[in-house]
Amino acid sequence: MNPTPRVVDVLPAVAPALPLVFYGYTVRRGAPPSAFVLANDEIHIARPGDSIRNYRLLEFSPASIRLQDSFTGESHVVPLVTAQ
Repeated sequence: MNPTPRVVDVLPAVAPALPLVFYGYTVRRGAPPSAFVLANDEIHIARPGDSIRNYRLLEFSPASIRLQDSFTGESHVVPLVTAQ
């Protein structure tokens, strides 16, 4: 008796969602642009190069921010959250 082979679907690993929300930015004359980032219940006003929790803000645009994980070095893009 040979056992019947089983077919098992393997799903790709899904990275956990980042605990950060990009919800706005400001550009003021004479000052560097700043991004507004929510981390749990804390609001952070960050500029490129600043650290938020375990992530470094690399750059941002009106549509998204790019962060680098301080531990793994991986880069993540977080889109701007729009009002619903």
